[in-house]
Parts: sequence; C-alpha cells; structure tokens
Amino acid sequence: MNQTAVQAFVNLSKKQKFPDFSSIEGIKQYQNLVIDIYETSFTSLFQSKDFSIIVSDLMNNYSEFKKFIENISNESLKNLNLPNRSEIDFMLKDLQELKRDVNKLKKNSFLK
Repeated sequence: MNQTAVQAFVNLSKKQKFPDFSSIEGIKQYQNLVIDIYETSFTSLFQSKDFSIIVSDLMNNYSEFKKFIENISNESLKNLNLPNRSEIDFMLKDLQELKRDVNKLKKNSFLK
C-alpha cells in the first residue's frame, strides 16, 4: 500500500499542467486531480492478484495465530482448574434452557 501511495504521488508530480491555486475553482480542480490519480492507483492495487494473495495469506496467518493463542489460554485455564471457552458456552446453553423451563413452569402454574 505504501508503494502504491508513493507511485500515485510520482504520477501526480509527472503532471505537466496544474490548475491555478489562486482561485477556489483551481484548488477544487487540483483536489479532483489528486483524487483521480490516487483512486486509479489504489483501484488497480485492490484488483491485482498479488494483493488478493497477500490478504489471503494475512488472514490465514491471523487465523493460525488466533488458534495458537486459544490453545495457550486453554492450557493455562486447564492448569488453573478453570473452565475454558467451550465449557463456558456449554454451561450458558444449559442455563438458558433452565431459564426457559422455569419460565414455562411459572406460566403453567399461574394459569391453573
């Protein structure tokens, strides 16, 4: 991304004719010129095969890192005799079911 920004700046500096900066209209024309050049540069970057490969590799590495951290934390929790994430999720599911059953029982007892 840094190389693309530098390349866009180089492309901007190669422009032979710049608008007059003494008027607001000239400044707006320059602003539009800068936006167009940067938009073209970054659009080509985002559509490139290399960018998609790099992003894919980055996401895969992040996923592996996340699994690695989860394994470390699970081992630490196990050593401390504390529940891990999956055990807590299971307990929360059971708790929700119990709440639902209690609410059903309360409804039935009040109706009779």
